[in-house]
Amino acid sequence: MWKETPPEKWRPARFGGSGSIAVEKVGVVPEIYGLAKPRSMVNEKLASDLAALAGVKVPKVELDYVEGHTGLHSISHAHGKESIDVLRLRSEQPGQIDSPLVKAAFGRASGLLVFHTWVATSDLKDDHIVLDRDDKDAYEFAAVDFESSLTWPVGDGGDVQAPSANLPKEMFENVDKAVVAATVDRIEVITDEQIRNIVNTIPDALLNEGEKRRVVDGLIGRRSKIRDAMKRKGWLA
Repeated sequence: MWKETPPEKWRPARFGGSGSIAVEKVGVVPEIYGLAKPRSMVNEKLASDLAALAGVKVPKVELDYVEGHTGLHSISHAHGKESIDVLRLRSEQPGQIDSPLVKAAFGRASGLLVFHTWVATSDLKDDHIVLDRDDKDAYEFAAVDFESSLTWPVGDGGDVQAPSANLPKEMFENVDKAVVAATVDRIEVITDEQIRNIVNTIPDALLNEGEKRRVVDGLIGRRSKIRDAMKRKGWLA
């Protein structure tokens, strides 16, 4: 169970238009904060679990209830003590976006380009890339908001194209090909069974059998097409 948290304790960089709520987990010490969404719960949960297999940074997502609110919510754990996205970084710390620390962090986050390709994320923008300063010497980027993903037609997941725009331009300027290659390798060895197990954890009331089959078939089909998509972009030899 979660409850709403006051803004002085934690709030996201922005709420967007999905009816999201800043929350904290009940009865947990130290506090765990997150952003609860009442819609697109399935995509948020699946993206988080698949990202863990792919070895890319997407905040952990739980399906749970929020006190005083009806129905399940997807709750994305906060990425860092302070919520900062690239849009906010540009406006509040314009000198940092081109700093060596941030450029290095974009390079380490190159696996997100591969992951977005696999799950067909279409709503790509600066404010869907958030950062945490794990220590004084390093930033770490993560991707959030997968409402517009996993939407391919029935079959093998359709055409697979790598992102070419809308993400922070610095991601494209600082691609680390070694990170791309490692991420492609990790996704390619994810088994059909692992994919099915993740999708089948979603309650039938949220995702029926036909939709589960469509998602599983698409993820399996797209898995084998990612390498060529990366090569076409010049991100993989």
